[in-house]
Amino acid sequence: MNSNYLYSHPSQTQRIVESIYKYKLLMIIVVALIGAAYIAEANVVSSHGIKIKSLHNQIVEERRDYGQLEIQVATSQSMNTLETRVQSLQMVPAEHPVYITVSSGAVALR
Repeated sequence: MNSNYLYSHPSQTQRIVESIYKYKLLMIIVVALIGAAYIAEANVVSSHGIKIKSLHNQIVEERRDYGQLEIQVATSQSMNTLETRVQSLQMVPAEHPVYITVSSGAVALR
């Protein structure tokens, strides 16, 4: 037998070894792709979590500001505040107010 003949045609064992090598290489590539996809998805989920936390903090801040505005409105409508504003404008209470009664329902004529 010629020695070139042995090297030109791989034996069944060599073919099996090559197949196993290719299979392992393919599995490594698949695992690497799945790992990359997992990391990418984890990054997206993390980004969404950060955005949700930021929006939640913004909601809390807006609710606090709204509460402060409600307090300011209530304070500005209180009797003490109104009396202070009336005095600063030098207004005086009317002792005997006169009311005018209009007999017809019209307030302007054409």
